[in-house]
Amino acid sequence: MKILFGTSVATRDGKDVGQVKEVIVDPRTRTVTHIVVQEGLLFENDRIVSAEDVERASETAVLLSVSEAELTDLSVDYAEEHFITADVEEVDALEGDLSASYWTRPLGVVPSLIPPGLGRVELTPEIAIPGDDVLLVHDSPVGTRDDEHIGRVREVITDDDGCITHLVVAEGVVYPVPKLVPVDWVARLADNLVTLSVSKAVVDQLPAYGE
Repeated sequence: MKILFGTSVATRDGKDVGQVKEVIVDPRTRTVTHIVVQEGLLFENDRIVSAEDVERASETAVLLSVSEAELTDLSVDYAEEHFITADVEEVDALEGDLSASYWTRPLGVVPSLIPPGLGRVELTPEIAIPGDDVLLVHDSPVGTRDDEHIGRVREVITDDDGCITHLVVAEGVVYPVPKLVPVDWVARLADNLVTLSVSKAVVDQLPAYGE
């Protein structure tokens, strides 16, 4: 699927709803999960649309598989402060001026688009962190996709069901003030080493975490 910046977006019933502004990428699979449609004739704000609702895309247009009425219910407002710039060098779908973002899973914010990438994400068995084994994760070293050691897990954040949603990572001069890392970014957990699917440059973009 080839998606270009500024390409017009139309619904199944022929309604022009705006233009492609950027895409949202799953940091684990490096695939496009959503497109951001710039405000236009239909939307007063930029909106997030699932890539599953894209029927086809070309250099001139993106055609959705849903109607105008369905799209209003299936999309959500794009809150730019909840996203940061992705590692784009390995995302095949990006061409030209199109940029990509990762969702940062802000505390207390649960978008209605699920899955993938937005909303509650169930961990796969390979990286699952059972609630009873939180102590095994505490103080574990944390590395990035580009083999940078960025610190240790100082604590974890859980939701009301006891599922881990974030890791609080800090260490000395690297991150003297902790970073709140979404558990969605964990690529694997082995021998108490947490490896992230993003680079250090991406983690650097996360705001400092305060209690």
